[in-house]
Amino acid sequence: NIFSNNSLSHDAEGTRVSLPSGRELRAKIVVDATGSESLLTRRLSAPGQPAAPDPGFQIAYGLECIVDGNTHYAPEAMTLFDYRTDHLSSDSDWEDRASKSPTFMYVMPLGKEEGFGNGQRIFFEETSLVARPGVSFEDCKRRCLQRLRYLGVNVRPGSITDEEFCYIPMGGALPEPGQRI
Repeated sequence: NIFSNNSLSHDAEGTRVSLPSGRELRAKIVVDATGSESLLTRRLSAPGQPAAPDPGFQIAYGLECIVDGNTHYAPEAMTLFDYRTDHLSSDSDWEDRASKSPTFMYVMPLGKEEGFGNGQRIFFEETSLVARPGVSFEDCKRRCLQRLRYLGVNVRPGSITDEEFCYIPMGGALPEPGQRI
């Protein structure tokens, strides 16, 4: 985040934003669309209300790839919320962590891969709905790949065309009303 406490000021003419380069911008309206981690918006609990908890985090790791042979999941339908944990049962520590911070698999079949035999292009995503602290990207990726191996899903080597890393703060304090931003 590029903003600090003294890089933003308001006056009768509008708002002044000072950038790290030293350049200053003037605006009549400033829209803060940076989300719950914004340094521009004050977030305070309402008078008489307890402090809001720190936000949790939705974390996900996804990959688009070609699968040869067994896809395990229905190739004509999207799968939502596969919360099974049997793929982690070989490691009690890993299974225990997964029960405290569960993840689930989304599967989105994208169709046959033309010119590649029986290959199916599929997007897989392992998601932690919300956790405090957030599950790491590394842990989501490990759980995703372990789930696919356990289910006998053969990701064609070198076929991963896209990877997704999702980070969404969830909850936390609401913005203080009456601000100019």
